[in-house]
Amino acid sequence: SNTETATDLTTLIWTTINTNTTWNTNQTFTNTNLVITNNATVTVDSIGKASGAGQITVTVTGHLLVDQGASISANAKGFPSRQGPGPGQFIPHWHTSASSGAGYGGQGGSASGTGGFASGGGVYGSLTQPTHLGSGGGDSGSSGGGALKLEVLGTLTLNGTISANGGTFSGLSA
Repeated sequence: SNTETATDLTTLIWTTINTNTTWNTNQTFTNTNLVITNNATVTVDSIGKASGAGQITVTVTGHLLVDQGASISANAKGFPSRQGPGPGQFIPHWHTSASSGAGYGGQGGSASGTGGFASGGGVYGSLTQPTHLGSGGGDSGSSGGGALKLEVLGTLTLNGTISANGGTFSGLSA
């Protein structure tokens, strides 16, 4: 007979992450069920940002549970402000500066101020299957979102958060 037997995921090893952790390389959890709990945040921070090759791939051959209050975050782990394939612009002015949003799967938001008009960042990457790092916005400190590819062969139970948002500006621009 030519039948295949599925792996019994209940017999796999259980790995628990219950403190804040950083992944900066690809991760593979073989023969493992992975649980992220206790309000822990797993930060996905690529070391290949300068080249744009920053996607981190996480493979879990069993089940993945992200518990309530826990998270996997690539927030603000993309290109720094005003960098990347679709960066935002910053037009300084002593009274009101203009700072635009970065683009990715669509055009970034434009802005205007006393100093002029800042066009939104250009389009790149895929809107439906994003794999590239996000470009930085026009203001200092507004980094783009990171990139995470999550492969779960069992069941993903998401009671917490998985995110790769761009950063927000907070402070004064130079």
